[in-house]
Amino acid sequence: MSGEEKTLTFPSSFSPSTVGFYSVTIYTRLPGDQVAFNDTLKSSFSVNPEPNYGNDSGYFFANNLATNQPSYPRWGWKDTSGSRNLILNGVQQPGTIRVGSSNDDAYFVLNVKQMLLEFNQDTTDKVLKFNGVCYDSIFPGTNGIIGLTQQFGAISINSFNIDGARVANNALLPFWKDFNMANLGNGTSRLSYKVKFNQLIITYDRAVAFAPTTDWVSFQVVIEIAKGCVQNNSNWRVTVADTLNQKTSSSFYANYLAQYNTTPPNVTTFRNYVVGWSRLGSPIAYNGYVSSTNPFPATPATNLGVKRPMFDFSNGKGLAIEFGAKQLELNMHDVVYLDLSLSLEGLQLNGRVRDTVEVIIRDGNSPPYKIMQRSKVYLDSAHNGSFAYGRKVIEATVIKDQYPLLLEIRHRNSISSWSNIFIANSVAIAYNFTTGLPQIYGSNGTTVNGAASFYSGDVNGDQVVDLADVAIIDNDAFNFAFGDYLVTDLNWDGVVDLVDAAIADNNAFNFVGEVKYPGAVRPFTEEPVNYNFKAPTEIISLPDAYAVPKIDINAIQNSEIKKED
Repeated sequence: MSGEEKTLTFPSSFSPSTVGFYSVTIYTRLPGDQVAFNDTLKSSFSVNPEPNYGNDSGYFFANNLATNQPSYPRWGWKDTSGSRNLILNGVQQPGTIRVGSSNDDAYFVLNVKQMLLEFNQDTTDKVLKFNGVCYDSIFPGTNGIIGLTQQFGAISINSFNIDGARVANNALLPFWKDFNMANLGNGTSRLSYKVKFNQLIITYDRAVAFAPTTDWVSFQVVIEIAKGCVQNNSNWRVTVADTLNQKTSSSFYANYLAQYNTTPPNVTTFRNYVVGWSRLGSPIAYNGYVSSTNPFPATPATNLGVKRPMFDFSNGKGLAIEFGAKQLELNMHDVVYLDLSLSLEGLQLNGRVRDTVEVIIRDGNSPPYKIMQRSKVYLDSAHNGSFAYGRKVIEATVIKDQYPLLLEIRHRNSISSWSNIFIANSVAIAYNFTTGLPQIYGSNGTTVNGAASFYSGDVNGDQVVDLADVAIIDNDAFNFAFGDYLVTDLNWDGVVDLVDAAIADNNAFNFVGEVKYPGAVRPFTEEPVNYNFKAPTEIISLPDAYAVPKIDINAIQNSEIKKED
């Protein structure tokens, strides 16, 4: 009857908790109605996921807004200095292997072992583990899709035809969207990679949308390099840059926000995209929008609408999303900064504080206090109102929150000195050796100009100041050795003289030597890697069997339809 209401009960086999769009068809018939075809009511509804975290197909994931979860990432942009360019300002770089005829729709071939050697890293048993399989290569695409294998099935890694049902097999989808890396965003663009310790960092810097706009976005992908196949799947992270410094254009964010507030199959300026990963040919979406009415619709036509954010809508800042096999370890790729302050006896006596030191970050849990990171840094000069000291802020790649750490500091003519064990409890941690001798493990130092300082005089590197060191310094002093950077010039005044000899002689008399934690193992000496990375003069490009001509119908202007007579 007109106005009648009825409650419909779904069968138990239907689970509306599954994310997606649902169409509802209700068949009705009034008594005596002879026309049945118009007695059908149609409706639809959608089920959206928890916005900031979830799990699917063996992976947990969370963004940096998921503060109520057991673990979650903190936003941070990895240092890209020293990265190798694949594309720079729209131009493919020499020595790179590209599959595809242009930088618009293409992917590159990278071998894990060669990348590790290129960045002077150990290659033993190093792999990328994804979907339970270990891979020795990776294939970053210009459209924000990164393949783990070239056996990618029916859809290519470089596909611009964003599909809600099909995608290349075994691929990361950090931001699968129709980009054109041949164009420049705000005057520049770059696709690059870098290896730092156990992390492969791939950076898309100002990736420009193909059409109808020339908006751009910057995002970074950090992938864990596993040691052997016995480990869990590699954690990986996507970090999106905000509009600060024009890393992402304001119009890109505005168009993204407008699309976020609508649903497929509506036509949107932002067009289709998917963020997530794949296994065997279908995308597993953290979020995404695929409309069958947007340009370059998938075939067969598919719609996808999963609403999880890529930006913090309260302030417009980009988010970090980490994916991993363990719910408690979705913060493995956090950017943590170590603010380090120290003083060296010989330099402090001459009013100097700047020199190169090696900073070794160790696991503070138990012997042998495993080395987690080694960095050589040139100290900056700082002053606290009473004395000058050396200071450096270091990106600590492998530090985890609430993790016990200790530091070992090595210098060319000083005794190696150790910190006390401390807990990493924030994105910015600090350790100051200069505030008092107890800050140096075992109080193994001396106070100079009010600054707790590391002992100087170990010029032969055997971790003790003795007659052997004194003899070397005395010999240089006798021969009036001078120069800008002599290991025997303890106070770095440009000449080896009695002042340097006195420092070493005093420390030798007091039997100065290294005081380290019982059971701590010395770092191994890295042998130079003899590997030729001289780039060939020609650029290698391979044809892509799946390449499809791309014509943007929205970009065609002044088109005419002519009728033949």
